[in-house]
Amino acid sequence: MSKRQPSPATHHARAQLQQHLAVTDTAIRHAHAHMVASVQPTLEVLLRDLQARRDTGEEVSLTWLYEGNRLSHFTRQVEQSVNHFSLSAQTMISHAEQTARTVGTTSAKVQLREGGK
Repeated sequence: MSKRQPSPATHHARAQLQQHLAVTDTAIRHAHAHMVASVQPTLEVLLRDLQARRDTGEEVSLTWLYEGNRLSHFTRQVEQSVNHFSLSAQTMISHAEQTARTVGTTSAKVQLREGGK
């Protein structure tokens, strides 16, 4: 029994899905890079201040991290950035899922019509 070759409609649907997947992947990677870049400056300031304190021989304690809201400011910024990224990624993935359903349904309908000829 020989294996049946995919129809042109199947090839077209697969190409559409691969293209959309690549676009979604790029968009999610870009959103992730943006998230990391948005917290990096605050992290660098915190680390610079921490290192300056160590360089002068001062102790870096949890109290110091809480003074001036250093830790809470950084934590809040990371949380906001992660939440924004999560929402963006979730939206992109939902859109990709909807596109996959639409392409699959359209391809199936075409194949049914072609099979009936």
